[in-house]
Amino acid sequence: MDVACVQEIRWRGSGCRFFGAIGKKYKLYWMRSKAKTDGVGIFVAEKWVDSVVSVERHSERVLVLKMILGRDRGIMRLCAWNYAIMRAQNFAHSA
Repeated sequence: MDVACVQEIRWRGSGCRFFGAIGKKYKLYWMRSKAKTDGVGIFVAEKWVDSVVSVERHSERVLVLKMILGRDRGIMRLCAWNYAIMRAQNFAHSA
């Protein structure tokens, strides 16, 4: 697996860091509010990290990562969002 989107990141704020053993490292890009326990992140395999051209942190629920995959493959946009939290909050507001 080269890319994975995850929910409920526990680190506060936003950032990126490497995880894993030599040859099997992944870089995690994450976004989370300081007060809440929700958050989102995207793991990218080490071989694709240099292809990441932008990270857009819209909120603790939405993170967009843009990668260039090569001359012939084009651009890929990955979006991690926490649907469960958004759905629960919309339900609470409509009640």
